[in-house]
Order: sequence, then C-alpha cells, then structure tokens
Amino acid sequence: MDRSVLTQAFTWTNSASASGVAVSAAAVGRLVDGPGGRAPASPSRSSP
Repeated sequence: MDRSVLTQAFTWTNSASASGVAVSAAAVGRLVDGPGGRAPASPSRSSP
C-alpha cells in the first residue's frame, strides 16, 4: 500500500473522530442547558 494513501486514511479517520466529539459535545451542551433543566436542590442542614 502506498504511504500517501495510508496517511490520507489516517487523516480522514482522525478528522471524523474529532468532528464526532465536537458534535456530541454541542448536543450534550444543548441538552443540559435546554428548557426544564434545574440545578439539584442543596441538602438541608440541621442546626445544632
């Protein structure tokens, strides 16, 4: 196999992986910040 073909194959694989991570991060960010999201209630503390 020609080395340039192998290099190009690894480049496409790396680019696809990076794009997938970026799209996933954006999707999860929208999901977390979306409507209806609330922070958890802080635990109640009992006074001594």
